[in-house]
Amino acid sequence: MKNKKIFAFIFLFIFLSSCSITNIKDIAKKKEANQSGQLIETNITLSSIPKKKKVILYNFEVGMPIVGKFLLKGKVPTNWVFEGSFPIKILSSTGGIIYQGQGKANIFDTSGAVIEPSVEFESDIEIPSVLSQGIHIGKLILSADNPSALVENDDRVEVDILISQ
Repeated sequence: MKNKKIFAFIFLFIFLSSCSITNIKDIAKKKEANQSGQLIETNITLSSIPKKKKVILYNFEVGMPIVGKFLLKGKVPTNWVFEGSFPIKILSSTGGIIYQGQGKANIFDTSGAVIEPSVEFESDIEIPSVLSQGIHIGKLILSADNPSALVENDDRVEVDILISQ
């Protein structure tokens, strides 16, 4: 148990030492805001791999601490959505799946026309308590839904996150 705590501390120290002191304070404030349910007004725009499509996450930031349950919102390319959803995963630093779910989006406007080039989505994400106590590094992955399984239809964004238990 003591070795796990030491390893976690060293791992966290190395990760946080790559951030400036200002960033560390910002991360702590965002963790507090996220836990208290306050709105965090930071949007990030990402470029997908490999197609370089634009994905926007609302009230989110790279390295943002994720605590328990949260509502993820943003915009994804319309062609990522199949039958109203697309896959979302959270992976541990070792690649294990911590969370697997769906982003929900409506690709049609009120007149029935397809919204282009991107649509708003949301997803209720809940981190199960499978991890030990503390802060863990993980990866949030949003992917194009690809029911055909054709390689040319694969596309995704990956965002580094902190998972707090």
